[in-house]
Amino acid sequence: MNSAHVVSAGIVTRVRVWSDASQVIPVTFTDTLLPGSCFDSYLLQRTWQATDLCGQTVSKVQTIFVNDVTPPTLSAPPADISVKCGHVPPADTNAVTALDNCDPIGTTSIVVFDTPPNAPCGSTITRTWVATDFCGNSANVTQLIFVSPHHNASSIAGLSVLLCIVMSLLGLYLI
Repeated sequence: MNSAHVVSAGIVTRVRVWSDASQVIPVTFTDTLLPGSCFDSYLLQRTWQATDLCGQTVSKVQTIFVNDVTPPTLSAPPADISVKCGHVPPADTNAVTALDNCDPIGTTSIVVFDTPPNAPCGSTITRTWVATDFCGNSANVTQLIFVSPHHNASSIAGLSVLLCIVMSLLGLYLI
């Protein structure tokens, strides 16, 4: 078979032979999938074949490596909050959603945990959502939960700032 020229872009479906520009030769391919280390990582061997009107056949193998190294993306976590001691809301796996470029929607696993668990009064909890895809790529988002003995911790923080400003204006300093 003489040298061939690709006529269509993208997936090759036919070629035109240089020696006889009127002869169009169909091109076919077959795929062989060789599994990799995970669902979204594999080796694809694509064998292209063209046969001219004289029965001459040429085959070429194209090797395509597919390797998922991209972590899922997560929606934003709930806003940071301040809560009264003993009123920390339970962790909700559904508060954050995950999408992955390779896995079907809804198949990326999400876990949520608090650090430290059962935090004492006056501490800050970091609530973390972690999404992991089929190939073990993961991403996380966090929410801070301020645990305070006061009913409204944000107003107490504001009062502390105001007290510091007044003390500074009066020339009073705590050592």
